[in-house]
This record gives sequence, C-alpha cells and structure tokens, in this order.
Amino acid sequence: MSIQDERLWHYRARVLHVINGDTLIALVDKGMNDFSVMRFRLHGVDAPEVDPRVGSNEQRRVERLLGEQVRALLAERLEGHEVLLRTHMTKKSDKWLADIFVPPDTTSINQRLIEAGVAVRFGAQRPWRK
Repeated sequence: MSIQDERLWHYRARVLHVINGDTLIALVDKGMNDFSVMRFRLHGVDAPEVDPRVGSNEQRRVERLLGEQVRALLAERLEGHEVLLRTHMTKKSDKWLADIFVPPDTTSINQRLIEAGVAVRFGAQRPWRK
C-alpha cells in the first residue's frame, strides 16, 4: 500500500447538522477510537446559498428559497445517518472537502444533487444567479 492509496482518506461518520446545500458538520471516526467533529464542504458541488450576499433583492430572495429547499433535502437524507466520507483538503485554504456516500449506494450524494438539478458542479454557471 502506498501513501497515495485512496483508501487512506475514507472515513466513517455520522452527520450531525446540515448547514446548507453544500456544507455539513459530522462526527468522524478517524480510527483507533479517535473521533472528531468536523466541518466539510461537498467536493465539486455548488448549491444555492441560504444566506446569499450577491444580486438584487429579488435574486437573493429566490436563491434563499432554493437554498432552504436544498438544505432541507440534504438534512432529511443525511442528518443523524452514518455515511462514508472520501476526503480532500484544499490547497488554497485549510478547508476539508468530502464526497459523501450513503451505503449501499455507490454514487455520492454530491453527484446525486447535481443529477437532481438542485446543485451544479463547482465552477459552473449558477442558474439561480441569472
């Protein structure tokens, strides 16, 4: 096994709180009876904000409504549930990113949000900000 082995960055966790459509807090099992409460941003996902700071009043109102819907959808699916995290650390800042899997589903929640049309790939045009 090499230091780059992808399995090294997988962790079991319990989702404690969904902050918005692309950020959550989880209790992470780091192994050997070592647990940490950590904040993760969904890797490669951009969802509407629950507290948008750009756009006209109407644009911010629409984005806030969409953001609350995505947050509620994610909270219903994840809060209190055990998940598998595949983690990544950003080079720009010390933020942790994660692909979230709910076994036995082998497709990440990240991808499911994009497929459902409630989020876009990070860096893509945000249709809710037209």
